[in-house]
Amino acid sequence: DRLPTSGVFRATYICAPEDRNFTARKSMMEKFGWWKLMVPEKSVVWWTGLTEAPIDVQIFMQWLISRFADINETFTRFQHGGKITLREFEDTLAELNCDRFRGVDGPSRVQAVFRFLDPSGEGGVSQFEWQVLEQLYQEMTLSLEEFVWFLAYVYNHHPTFLEQAWSALDEDGSGEISEEEWHSLVKKRLRYFGPSATIFAYLDVDRQGTISPQEFRVLRRIALRSGALDVSRMAQPSPLRPAGPSASASPSPPLQ
Repeated sequence: DRLPTSGVFRATYICAPEDRNFTARKSMMEKFGWWKLMVPEKSVVWWTGLTEAPIDVQIFMQWLISRFADINETFTRFQHGGKITLREFEDTLAELNCDRFRGVDGPSRVQAVFRFLDPSGEGGVSQFEWQVLEQLYQEMTLSLEEFVWFLAYVYNHHPTFLEQAWSALDEDGSGEISEEEWHSLVKKRLRYFGPSATIFAYLDVDRQGTISPQEFRVLRRIALRSGALDVSRMAQPSPLRPAGPSASASPSPPLQ
């Protein structure tokens, strides 16, 4: 009698990778999505959206990739009996001198990361569960490349588009951008409405809550890798040029 007869029902379903029921998911896609799925399970590329993971999980993933070449291989560094327990997780972070979770709330933040990696709640992270970090890394890499390409487009693919973007974001000329300023200015000055929190967390290498010119310069490596610095391509006028003098296509001094 208390069940509503109308309205919108929302739910979030979370399970460990080894508990995925591909047949059931395929059936729901065909029944409710009207999309005939013709590929076998082994051909499916699983993906995890950045909004599905707390920011501390993203910070942990970014720290991992700064220390190890392959995220999946790091599983063997943490586990000692097939699965990673909370104690092993905490001890290994300490052994590796992980400095991403400082402060009085550090232990609770580490535990929250572990709980995310252990969706089954069994008290141990399996190798399949650990692979969610690789999926997050793929999504983060894509988001960073899209952000760099967005900046290149805004500034007409000028060779100094990153310098011009920094000038627009460092509105007060202080030489650093706080997290609050970042979230406000990427929308106000650049009209960017993507995952700004993830990009800030990636660029804030020293975890001081600000981005310096040196940290912002990390985007240059991504621009080189993704081809956004290919100045030979024809530049098209951009309708998304930010307001203010920093939108000028004239050269800006290199980031120091």
